[in-house]
Amino acid sequence: MRISIAILFSFCLLSCGNNALHVNGSYYAILPGETIELYTTTNSCCYYCVPNQDSLKSVRFVDRKVVEEAPDDCDGCSSTDAWTFKGIKVGIDTIILKKVGGGKQCSDPAYETERYVVIVTDK
Repeated sequence: MRISIAILFSFCLLSCGNNALHVNGSYYAILPGETIELYTTTNSCCYYCVPNQDSLKSVRFVDRKVVEEAPDDCDGCSSTDAWTFKGIKVGIDTIILKKVGGGKQCSDPAYETERYVVIVTDK
């Protein structure tokens, strides 16, 4: 009985998606022209945005794409997005990813805020 429960529990953990593949660092060092991807996971309750996108000087937001999609028949399941930023000139920027509730504006109070330092260097 205990073995059956352990196997079932392990199967459930493995079937929930492999978020270990999508781990963000706290800082990145890149060259101009190189890109980084930052990952966010959320469900239909909320979304992420970049409130300081217009003030970034050394990096530029390039694209956001779904890298792990929630099943169609699963309300409330999470999906994972990759946010791609490209180094454009030498300098340091802090990218802010802000999690806000559905129907809210990016300028509204956040559920959660994540910060990532990007150093664009020529060496």
